[in-house]
Amino acid sequence: MKLTGGKLGAIGAVLVLAVLIFVVWFVIWAAGCWVLERGFGVGTVGFSVWGVIAAFLVLVLIAGAFEKMEGHWRRGEMVTRAFFDLFEEERVERLRREIGALPTFGVWYHILATAGLAVAAFIAAAFVPYGFFLAFVFLVLIGYLWFARSRAIRLAVAFYEGNRLLAQGRVEDALFIAETMQKVKRNSAGALWLKANALFAMGRYSEAADTYQKAVRMNPRLRGVLLPYLALALHRMGLVQNAIRAYREALEENPDAPDAHYGLACALAAANQPDDAVRHLRRAVELGFVSPELLQSDEDLAPLRREPEFKKLLAALHENT
Repeated sequence: MKLTGGKLGAIGAVLVLAVLIFVVWFVIWAAGCWVLERGFGVGTVGFSVWGVIAAFLVLVLIAGAFEKMEGHWRRGEMVTRAFFDLFEEERVERLRREIGALPTFGVWYHILATAGLAVAAFIAAAFVPYGFFLAFVFLVLIGYLWFARSRAIRLAVAFYEGNRLLAQGRVEDALFIAETMQKVKRNSAGALWLKANALFAMGRYSEAADTYQKAVRMNPRLRGVLLPYLALALHRMGLVQNAIRAYREALEENPDAPDAHYGLACALAAANQPDDAVRHLRRAVELGFVSPELLQSDEDLAPLRREPEFKKLLAALHENT
């Protein structure tokens, strides 16, 4: 499992790992010394002997952890490597690096956070009564910090690659990736989003609509992004009025969402509301979402093509392209 993308990052990760190993050893040693002194009255020589034993225990733990990690890697990092086999490895690794360089996943941010937590763990273990318990909490936080970063990067890569496969028509592969993402993180809104996209591409509109709704409930911050997808699924199900409401809610979240304006125009056209439909279609054109070819070929806009305002909009669009 890679934590860094370059030599400096690798050196930093090694240094942090060394600090972590020392802190783990110190916590175990300090806890043992406290027990030996309070429970058995053991002195300095006993503390030294226990320090050597604690170092041996830490080395055994590290060896076991690396062996377990290697076993996970050979088996495919549990389930995560299973869907990477579907992709071009070089492309996936490049995407990993690009995503890993984003501020949210920045390796130096995590290294600094790890160093801060390690120092806090050391101070707690050295100077706070019973502080080795608190130090253990800090160590758990460090482990979770790197685990969460690694998992988030893998999920982001899977999401983008899954949608790329959808664009290539590999719907079953994309659906498999979405389901695997849910095994990696059960409450992943991105996994539900990708799954809904795949279900929509398969024509399973009712299931897609339900899945989009689950994704919105799971991550309300995606509401403005996902509502147009949900509305389109509702439109394809024939629930035009429900689709119109969903599009309007999407525009309340983001008034300049071009896909929502265009989708709402299509739904209003189906609901025999040509004036409102053309108004939203014009706004989609202003936002750069629509081409003359799309206006002429989209069957959802067929009810509007006899409208004078639609003809004017199409003529103006031809003149500007």
